[in-house]
Amino acid sequence: MLQNDRLKDYIDSLIPDNGIVIEEIRKKAAADDMPIIRRDSEQLLKSVLKMKNPRKILEIGTCVGYSAIVMAAYTEADTHITTIEIGEKDYEMALDNVKKAGYEDKISCILADATDVLKNYAECDERFDFIFMDAA
Repeated sequence: MLQNDRLKDYIDSLIPDNGIVIEEIRKKAAADDMPIIRRDSEQLLKSVLKMKNPRKILEIGTCVGYSAIVMAAYTEADTHITTIEIGEKDYEMALDNVKKAGYEDKISCILADATDVLKNYAECDERFDFIFMDAA
């Protein structure tokens, strides 16, 4: 974690933005004090996705859908992302953001406690290529 705000701001300034819609979602999340992935962690996530090239991704903790949308933007067209959110308000915002970003066919949002969903996946032998834990 970077302690020096000036250094962090400088490093963040070197990272290209993700396009208008994704940047709008980031700005709104920041204005609303929503916990989304930091830019440096986002860059690491993009690098790992590029190296692993996953086709089935599970995200635990959707919040407003920012990370799922970034993953959708930086993976192949046939990659599918399933994301789980326990909070109804966040889930509704995520659905709106996924639609706004145009990834309704690539991202499935589930409103539930991840513990319950993961039990169901274990019982049906569901497999994922990549799991992103983005929840407390």
